[in-house]
Amino acid sequence: MGNTFASIHVLGADMEMVDCALANYQLESSRRFSADFDNNRINTDFLNENDSKQILAVLDLLKKYEMNEEEFFCLNQENFISIFSDFIVFENVDDVAKNYFENFNCIAIAVGLLDGDIFSVNIYKEGELIDGMVIGENLQEFGLTAREIKPDKVEKYFSLNPDEFNEILKLGDCELICEKFSSALNIKLDPKEVNFKNKSVEKFVY
Repeated sequence: MGNTFASIHVLGADMEMVDCALANYQLESSRRFSADFDNNRINTDFLNENDSKQILAVLDLLKKYEMNEEEFFCLNQENFISIFSDFIVFENVDDVAKNYFENFNCIAIAVGLLDGDIFSVNIYKEGELIDGMVIGENLQEFGLTAREIKPDKVEKYFSLNPDEFNEILKLGDCELICEKFSSALNIKLDPKEVNFKNKSVEKFVY
């Protein structure tokens, strides 16, 4: 099994905007969950009686003790504010980039590496996918489709020469491509490479 991680990198924003975007969505999601729970809009009809009671008991416990807080670590890197969190994983990184920043005039770039075999980079602005790429093996198994990013977007958002970027892609191995892409941008993409105790890292808990 190869390396797996996900992170988000925001262009055209300051730390205050990122804090606001993360807080707003986290708190709104929590309020929606509480309202749905209180009004019995969480559908448990497909469960048998015992399963339903057990799950509702767990949900009640989570609600009672407010065990839905998430930690986000934010770091200024070059022109980006990078966001790392255990909450952000390959499976949800695009949704977080899309939804959390849909009401903010900035660029949110979702980056993910799955088992060292699949590498994705997707660019969002105000909830819309601008462009992106998905490369790797066995994409169909994960419901993914191969996609190439347009050269002008590489230059615009990453300040990379498209020819240089294509040379990176020719390496073939997704982990190596990710590593070289990270070096070319001069930013850390993988949270395992970040020292979260460094004073330059801002921690937000919602």
